[in-house]
Amino acid sequence: MNYIIHLNAFFMKAEEDHWLTPYHQSLYLALFRAWNQARFKQVLKIYREPLMAKAKIGSKATYYRCMKELSDAGYIQYYPSKLRYEAATVTIVPFNTTIDVNSGSQMVSSESGSETTQVSQMVRFPKQQHKYLLNKTINDTTTHQKSNDENHIESDQGYQEPF
Repeated sequence: MNYIIHLNAFFMKAEEDHWLTPYHQSLYLALFRAWNQARFKQVLKIYREPLMAKAKIGSKATYYRCMKELSDAGYIQYYPSKLRYEAATVTIVPFNTTIDVNSGSQMVSSESGSETTQVSQMVRFPKQQHKYLLNKTINDTTTHQKSNDENHIESDQGYQEPF
């Protein structure tokens, strides 16, 4: 599970869903964090109060409404507990990525495959090329600073004299 691709896909899908409020996004991110800490297990057991605290949701009604709407929209699968003090179970629907060979762009779809969204292509640098670019930038900055220091010293020579 590449969590960066998954989160980018979530945010792209969230931009398209105009009904999605900050409460939904906060709750989803709290669920995603718990899922990440559980090492992306398929079924996640959650308790309402700690999750509400992490999502900064103060109302039980808002919490249950957001969980139901996220579940209905296909972001998660929510199974409430039958007993009050028992953990509920959640399955976060992973977003699959595929690469279109013709255009070279990435497509993100939910596990059910009902929706597909295009992801802008990411630029990847090989490790050596990345190091070269970093070193080049650092060297250019150092050279520029040295030339500025030399100019500054030369221009400050006249200010050594008293007024």
